[in-house]
Amino acid sequence: MCESLIFEMGRCSAKTTLGGVTNTQIEPALAIAGRSKEFLMTTFKKSAILSSLKLATSIFLVGLAWAPLARSQSLTWQAIPFQADSSWPGPFGSPATITPSQVVLNGQPVRSVQSYTGPLGFSCDATLTHDAVGEGGFWLSVIPTGQPTNLDLTSGFLFDIGYGDSYGPQLELWNYATTTEIWSNAFPFSAGTTYHMSIGVAANGLLSLNVDGTPYVLPNSATLGAGAFQLQMQGWQPSNTWTAGNFAMVPEPSTVALAVTGLLGLVAFARKRRG
Repeated sequence: MCESLIFEMGRCSAKTTLGGVTNTQIEPALAIAGRSKEFLMTTFKKSAILSSLKLATSIFLVGLAWAPLARSQSLTWQAIPFQADSSWPGPFGSPATITPSQVVLNGQPVRSVQSYTGPLGFSCDATLTHDAVGEGGFWLSVIPTGQPTNLDLTSGFLFDIGYGDSYGPQLELWNYATTTEIWSNAFPFSAGTTYHMSIGVAANGLLSLNVDGTPYVLPNSATLGAGAFQLQMQGWQPSNTWTAGNFAMVPEPSTVALAVTGLLGLVAFARKRRG
């Protein structure tokens, strides 16, 4: 290696020769390499930030799409008259008293103003507040739309918390189309006790039931169909008084679980790509 001193413009610099390449040739190359490294680091950081932004945007958009399902849907009750074609000899009760938080059923039904489609769940509390005759029940019906409000129902299903008849207290499920009971289960009922009842309607119309946190297995024939439906409540017998409240219309748990699983999968996929 040969070294020499060169004085340029009053400055002393060392000139080194190595393998025919001088330091005046090496230094610019090193400077370029440094700038290239800095450029790559900056690009990597920008890419990571961009990936994070894309992930956040995707989660935000999924959240927006799921938000209408996650929040409770509106539910408004309308009082309807006792069924004009009923064979019941009377009495026929009186119209329900409806407030924003509860409905007092005095023998005559109420029906939801809104119609819904599955998958969806409905829940409420029900209490027998006045037992006039020692038997009856709380009727909660899931019915296809378009049925008259002043006649007996001819389609859909009726869930009943029944008591006092020859069968004893029990949960029952009736098919309006066939006027037959298709399911029942013994149930410890007592007047004045509040029961929390939840009904699910799957996307294909399959019904599910949960009372006070206990799920019940219903037959496959308990299928409403995939169309729109309404809800109807009535206290039986007409001389009794039932109070219903704490209403909620929310997505079925399976729908919520599917949405959460989708979000978690999206996060895991993004992390895998970044890794």
